[in-house]
Amino acid sequence: MCNINTLFIKNKLKNTTQFMMAVSSHSFETNKDGEGIYISSTDTVHKSRDKINLFEFKNEIEKSNVLISHQRLSTSGFELEYNHPFENENFVMVHNGVINQFKNGTGSDTFGFWSKFNEEFNSITSHLSRENKVKRVIKKLFKVDSGSYSILIHDRKTKNSFYFRGTGYPPIHFFENDQCLFITTNEHNGTFLNMLTNKEFTELEINGRTIYKITKAFKVYEIAKLPKEKINYSLLDYKSEQQQSQLSSFAGYTCVDCNKQIHDIVYEQDSEKLCDDCWKFRFENNMLEETQWKEN
Repeated sequence: MCNINTLFIKNKLKNTTQFMMAVSSHSFETNKDGEGIYISSTDTVHKSRDKINLFEFKNEIEKSNVLISHQRLSTSGFELEYNHPFENENFVMVHNGVINQFKNGTGSDTFGFWSKFNEEFNSITSHLSRENKVKRVIKKLFKVDSGSYSILIHDRKTKNSFYFRGTGYPPIHFFENDQCLFITTNEHNGTFLNMLTNKEFTELEINGRTIYKITKAFKVYEIAKLPKEKINYSLLDYKSEQQQSQLSSFAGYTCVDCNKQIHDIVYEQDSEKLCDDCWKFRFENNMLEETQWKEN
C-alpha cells in the first residue's frame, strides 16, 4: 500500500524540512513507485518517479502551513501522471488503498475516483456550500463499503481539508498537539515527531466510514457518517454452486482486488484469490449489470 504523510502547522516549527525528508524517506523504502508533495506556500504540487530531495524546496516548505506528501506503491496506472497528489483548481487529493470500483480500463483506480469526484462535485448546481457538496459526493460514491481506502482531500479555495477511510483497513494515525497535526499511514513515522517539537502528542481516534473536516485552523471535527447501506446478502445465496471455492488453507494469500492479506475464507474466481468483501462486491456488480442489460 501507499504511504501518506501530511503535516498541518499551527505554530511555526523547527526542522520542518528535515522532518518531512525523514518521514518521506522512511516511507519511500517500501513505496518506491513514485513520490509527490503539495506545498501550500506556493500552492504547487511536485511529482517524481524517484525520491524527491525536499531540501531543494526548503524555503517554500519552511513558509508553508500545509504539506501533503505521498509515497506510491502502484497497483494500477503505473505512469508518472498517476502519481499523487492529484490536483486541479479546486482540490488536492491523496489516497492509500485499492478502490477498483472506480478503475476505468487500464488506468489508475484512484484517478478513476478523482475524475468521478470532480465530475459529481461540478454537477451540483444548488447553492450548497463547498463543504456540503464534498459531503454529498463522498456519501454518493461510497454508498456501499467496498475496497480499502484512506483519502485526504484539500480544498484550495476554503483551505479546509477532508478525510475519510473504510472500515478497519488501511490504518491511519492522527498525531496532534497545539503546534501541529501530523497524519500518517505509517505508525513508525510518529517516532520522528521529536524533530519538530519537544511537546507531547495525542493520537486522535479516527473511525471508519466517517468524514472528518480539518479546518483552516487545523482543528479536526467529525462532520458526517457514510451511509450504512449494506450489500444485499440475499444475492449471495447460490455462491457455493457457481463462483465460490473455499480453499483448505488461506495462510499467505492476498486478495487480488484490495491487496489485503486474507484472514478468513478465501474465494476463488477465475483463478483469482479474493477476500469475502471483494467477492461480494464483484458478485453484486455482476448482478447489477445483468439486470440493467435485461431492462435495456
